Amino acid sequence: MLRLSAGEAMRNVLQNQPLCDLSMKMKSHLYRGLTVPDELAVQALEVCMLDMKCQTRGCVCVSVCLSVCNIFTLCSFVRVLGRLLVFVIRKISKDDVT
Repeated sequence: MLRLSAGEAMRNVLQNQPLCDLSMKMKSHLYRGLTVPDELAVQALEVCMLDMKCQTRGCVCVSVCLSVCNIFTLCSFVRVLGRLLVFVIRKISKDDVT
């Protein structure tokens, strides 16, 4: 199984598909110094899950900080693909918050 995080997915889309619509939307936020919205992060994860390696081996999403609604959207996408998706969720402690 491949390890995949939202940041890795977004970097992958920005590097390997710089002229696609998703990449342009992410760049518009990044150039203005804003964070990329969760909806675009979910789309980047979906694009990476369409990769042949993820299709054959499956993937583990690590440190994905998304809203519950976006997790359901991602899970429904994975269900359509007929693949297993594993989320590794880490509980945030007081030490993590600055």
